[in-house]
Amino acid sequence: MPPAPPPSPPATGSAPGRLCCARRTTTAPPSSTAATTPPTTPRPRRSPHSPARPSRPPRGSWTRPSRRCACPYQDTALPGYLFLVDDSGLPRPTVVFTGGFDSTLEEAYFAIGAAALRRGYNVLAYDGPGQGAVLREQGLVFRPDWEAVVSPVIDYALSRPEIAPDRIALFGYSLGGYLAARAAAHEHRLAALVLDDGLYDYHDAHTRVMPPFLRDWIETGRDDLADPVTALLMQASTQLRWALRNGVWAFGAASASDYIRRTAAYTLDGVAHLIECPTLVLDAEDDQFFRGQPQRVQATLTCPRTLITLPESEGAGEHCHMGAMSRFQQVTFDWLDTALVSPACAA
Repeated sequence: MPPAPPPSPPATGSAPGRLCCARRTTTAPPSSTAATTPPTTPRPRRSPHSPARPSRPPRGSWTRPSRRCACPYQDTALPGYLFLVDDSGLPRPTVVFTGGFDSTLEEAYFAIGAAALRRGYNVLAYDGPGQGAVLREQGLVFRPDWEAVVSPVIDYALSRPEIAPDRIALFGYSLGGYLAARAAAHEHRLAALVLDDGLYDYHDAHTRVMPPFLRDWIETGRDDLADPVTALLMQASTQLRWALRNGVWAFGAASASDYIRRTAAYTLDGVAHLIECPTLVLDAEDDQFFRGQPQRVQATLTCPRTLITLPESEGAGEHCHMGAMSRFQQVTFDWLDTALVSPACAA
């Protein structure tokens, strides 16, 4: 869950009739003609990367090999897991999982790992600065230039014989939707990028729900005025209290106001056009944190890109599609199957 003040009240008036399937907006490169692709079928299709189905294992048994790993980073290492489709050693397409504001690498298995393995993809998950064990044990905090984190992870991935070097997809989860996009703007060894969900401006996700006077005090450094107001708001909201405290810790800030100011560096402004690989931008219809952000990402990309909105009518309208993860996974891997076979068809 990303740190944001309580959501603004819903807009008045009735919304237009909701679709019973994902809304897909496809944008081709500037030289191509845009097209709209019909929604995916309800039943997940079998991936061309999937191995032959073995006989069903005994209940409760673990059949997928996994490896603890350490990705060299500056003068330390980032802990990780490599989840493998099998132990054949054959190079396979691989998803590199980038978590978010309160992520740990272990959640990668539940968010996308198990589904990826069923579809024939390996998964490399890691904790970066500000996340999981790297924050707790090494004391490293978030940094906006996430390419400095992802590039060493890709270096490690390319050293593994089980990972196909030309079929690496970077996946960003929640705040990771910004982190992965920022990294992809500078790291061009990626075959595909998936943003769950698209996040263009993390600072705006905070300030858009603030009273104008509080936003002005924070942005002008009037913490003597802003901090007492923020403290009162935190007393009234458990969610806000947790989010701002975690933000102070994970960003290495001195106060809630300082944390919010630090988020201003987390924007794709001026770098989104540098992303070259095919990109899937996911959107949750009723996202309380990042509403409107996926559309901003989509509008500024110049690479082959696809925007898919998953609706509340499918249970997938909440942040990161909580409540309908299997639907999100189906859409994601259907798109990846196309993108990694023929990047030009991903759009």
